Amino acid sequence: MPNTPLTQNEFEAIIADESKRIVGDVVWAPQLDKPGGFKFRAPVQHAGGAGMFVAGFERLRTQRLSFALVYDERRIAGLDLGAVSHTNEDGTRIVGAHLHLWDARYQKTQAYAAPEITARLEQTLLAWRQICARLHIVHLGQLHEPQREEATE
Repeated sequence: MPNTPLTQNEFEAIIADESKRIVGDVVWAPQLDKPGGFKFRAPVQHAGGAGMFVAGFERLRTQRLSFALVYDERRIAGLDLGAVSHTNEDGTRIVGAHLHLWDARYQKTQAYAAPEITARLEQTLLAWRQICARLHIVHLGQLHEPQREEATE
């Protein structure tokens, strides 16, 4: 668990930092505890000091695709597509595709409608390109599609 709060200015600087890189191909692995699910974890190189990675989760059975940017052991941003909803700390409920962005008031992400994200659930690679662009992450490699034939329903 991180020891210090993350301020809104620190979060915005992390997102604006264009030094963020994922180097190499990203391969999904079966998520053994969720039949038909896949996941990955890709380290993010950046100018800051704390550890950073992007995690991906796909589960077509429940119609969900998520990408999360994790910094200093905290999910600070992400994208959820598919049959998803989220209730924020202030009680607002977001249904369907949404972004998660850090909110220092709550020391956690809050969900926001994401009209700039046009990818649909089955468009994994487009969703990946769009979230990387939104978070200023350069991926020097390829995101492979999950090997769905291995999934058991």
